[in-house]
Amino acid sequence: MNLWLIVHLVFGVFAVVGVFLAMSTSKNWIIRGQMNFRWYYGLFITLLIAALPLVWSSTLLFHIYFLLLGMAWLVCLWTILPFTILHAKEIAKSKTAQSGLSMMVFNVLQDNESYDAFSSLALDISPDLVLMMETDQKWYDGVRALRDDYPYEIHELRDDTYGMLLISRIPLDRAEVRHLVKKEIPSLEICLTHNSHKYMIMCVHPEPPLPGEALTSRPKDLEILRAANVLVDQDESYAKLLIGDLNDVAWSQTSQTFKELTGLGDPRVGRGMYNTFPTHKWIRFPLDHVFCSKYLKIKRFQRLPDVGSDHFPMLIEVSAE
Repeated sequence: MNLWLIVHLVFGVFAVVGVFLAMSTSKNWIIRGQMNFRWYYGLFITLLIAALPLVWSSTLLFHIYFLLLGMAWLVCLWTILPFTILHAKEIAKSKTAQSGLSMMVFNVLQDNESYDAFSSLALDISPDLVLMMETDQKWYDGVRALRDDYPYEIHELRDDTYGMLLISRIPLDRAEVRHLVKKEIPSLEICLTHNSHKYMIMCVHPEPPLPGEALTSRPKDLEILRAANVLVDQDESYAKLLIGDLNDVAWSQTSQTFKELTGLGDPRVGRGMYNTFPTHKWIRFPLDHVFCSKYLKIKRFQRLPDVGSDHFPMLIEVSAE
């Protein structure tokens, strides 16, 4: 067995195991984390398949290996294809000139001190709502100039990276801080009226399945699914949205279950991944989300420039037409 074949087998087995591990029902953080890499596994396996002629062997074991590579590649393709322009859009593009409801979603990174840079960006884009996560008292004070331009707000400030602050130019018909899973992890529920249309928005930032936070994905999954129940219980006269840093990728089983329970759609489908985390590495994941009622239309959906956090801000503008 030559050296290149051994190298190919080692990397190939690593990729195949990573793809199929994520299909298990285990909630362990390492196993669940493999789902985040589905796009990168697919790209890596594509390169391995392209290199097969260089290491080809006629043995039965190699043919089994080739079959497993092909199956893993198909799993990756099936997972990622919806998040490309080759797939039909789940949320259609708006065709009207009337302005929609615009929202900026940003995990600020609690230790980030780029208050002025973010405030300038938000004031320049001028969305109707701004959701900030990981906000403590320093961030609350640091974005005072931005808050002065937004007369309505709801928040729970915390110094443990789970604070939340939502500011709005539109009056809030209802605003409530909820604790869906743990008392130290807030979520926000708001209702408002815009252009004679009623909206209900859930804002969440569940625990990531990582050492030092949660060793399994159970708390994250539970919070997302409880948010789904809150949305389902709301009057159907409201357009519904879930926004926030979900610490989960758009193609995970939990994200798909959430969509099935609520009937909400993902603007990423048919448009692209819009990877938001981390800002400082070339391997990135779509962790910051907006799910919305499928009858809404998209006027703007974009990833915004880096302003010092480990997450990029996201902007979405939706219209009820």
